[in-house]
Amino acid sequence: MMNPNEITELNGTKISGRLLSVYEMIPEGAANPTPSKLICATLHVTPRHLAEMVNTLLYQYHIPVVAYRKKGKHGYAIATNQQELDDGCAPLESTCHELNQRINTLKSFTFQEEG
Repeated sequence: MMNPNEITELNGTKISGRLLSVYEMIPEGAANPTPSKLICATLHVTPRHLAEMVNTLLYQYHIPVVAYRKKGKHGYAIATNQQELDDGCAPLESTCHELNQRINTLKSFTFQEEG
């Protein structure tokens, strides 16, 4: 594991040691995803901070990190083919659908103005 303050490069872009350590803990391929709890415990980061770092790997370094949330298969992995990418996107799509339903239901409420 690297010094969290050390700077190196990943895909030709500078990256901090802690972010590189997260990247190194995430396997390529969906066969054995690394649970977020293991990454958090190993690197002493909060789940929220881990999620932010995973987003940085995706948005800034263009690494297709996906999270699996199925029984028997949960954790982070780097998608290596279209099927793995699609499987990793499915829980996000489901969450978006549920959030949109919640938003639409909330927006359907109306309140009487007092006075």
